[in-house]
Amino acid sequence: MSGQPLAVLALALLAALPAAADQQDLVGQMRSDTAHLREIKQAPPAQAAVPAGAYSADAANGLAFRGEREAAVGFVDLVRKFPDQRMEYCAYILKGADGRFTLGRIRQGDMNMCPAERPKPKEAVASVHTHPLWGRSEDVSAAGQVFSEGDFSFAESAEMHFAEYLGAPAGHVLRYAPGGSVCKGQSFIRRNFEVVRDLRPSVVGRLPINPGKDMPLYDEGGRKLPKPDYCTPL
Repeated sequence: MSGQPLAVLALALLAALPAAADQQDLVGQMRSDTAHLREIKQAPPAQAAVPAGAYSADAANGLAFRGEREAAVGFVDLVRKFPDQRMEYCAYILKGADGRFTLGRIRQGDMNMCPAERPKPKEAVASVHTHPLWGRSEDVSAAGQVFSEGDFSFAESAEMHFAEYLGAPAGHVLRYAPGGSVCKGQSFIRRNFEVVRDLRPSVVGRLPINPGKDMPLYDEGGRKLPKPDYCTPL
């Protein structure tokens, strides 16, 4: 067998290979695609799971509930359908003369807070809000899964002084009522709140703050935190 056919085959294979510049472009594209896939993998899965639905301040019009807790859960399920879950949503829970519970106008805040309507409606008996998802829906140890200090203060304030509900990113709904904070000297505080709904095996024990447990009045750096002025002595 002569060497000529082999030479022709070799030349054909070399011609089929991309040029050096094309090879560099191909490698660069592969790296870009890999980085893009990594971004997709790291994106908060809960964002994609939220059904599309336009935010409306009057979205709760016409809804009525038999109880305060039922209204709070209804609010959380309603606003989780809004497409933008990077923000907080909040509303007052109202009790009518007929004994039924409804929701006030839904307000949209930012990722840190939701401004309450002031003055509060005379029918308001509680308040409910959500914390943003921001990819924390799977991590029940994240701070967003429980009330913030601002939430506790809001419920305890003389202006409001009623129950506060929280729709947490992991799906559970919590309720805190005034008088639920007890201080043990200057070093510990105990928060008493309820888990109204838990979509998983109980989150209690896995939260950063658990109901009925003593928490030190120090931050992670060991610095003393101020004792809330509404805290009841133990």
